[in-house]
Amino acid sequence: MDQPLKSPGQSALDDTFHRLFELSRSEPAATLEQRLDRLARLRAVVADNEARFEAAISADFGHRCATETLFAEQIFVLGEIKHTARHLKKWMAPRRIATALQFMPARNRLIPQPLGVVGIIAPWNYPLQLTLAPAIGALAAGNRVMIKPSELTPITLELGGKSPAIVDLNTAAERIASGTGAYHGEWGFRELSKLKPVFYRSPLNRLADLYPPYGSKIARLQKMLRLMS
Repeated sequence: MDQPLKSPGQSALDDTFHRLFELSRSEPAATLEQRLDRLARLRAVVADNEARFEAAISADFGHRCATETLFAEQIFVLGEIKHTARHLKKWMAPRRIATALQFMPARNRLIPQPLGVVGIIAPWNYPLQLTLAPAIGALAAGNRVMIKPSELTPITLELGGKSPAIVDLNTAAERIASGTGAYHGEWGFRELSKLKPVFYRSPLNRLADLYPPYGSKIARLQKMLRLMS
């Protein structure tokens, strides 16, 4: 059966996705230190290139006030990274979940884990903020990231692709992508994580008696469970 023809751009996109997918599989759960390092490098990209981003955005808009770019884009992103880094350890902590009486003294936990590869499709109106704000949540959640800036801001897009700082960051984030709605702060971390339920069974719990070979205690255990049901 003939395979559909792919454009060069589609082939590059597929190659990037598969490369990131394999990286995500080889590192299913990035450590706190790894995530903080990626956020720090993303912060450096913005902080070290403020004037270049300001000039590129202004050129794309046919002129835009530098103050608007500073407050609505750069300072916003820098503040979001700082807030995320400060609270990330707490966000990553397992959440305690109640355990039914018949399973005591076992424990239940919900552990946030990365989704894998996250795509970000950025709009044009605030090209820096609306590109990097979702990436902050995605990287904090331990994901690999693909980013597609808007074609309506070509100079900003070109700067993102050619910046040495961006290229250096590409060990954690690639320059092609998709997006999400709730992506700021803890909401972004939660939105771009999956909660894995983990049950820690205690050796003191005798539910193991429910499995063959059945011992003499099974009748009493059955009676107890009926009373609890």
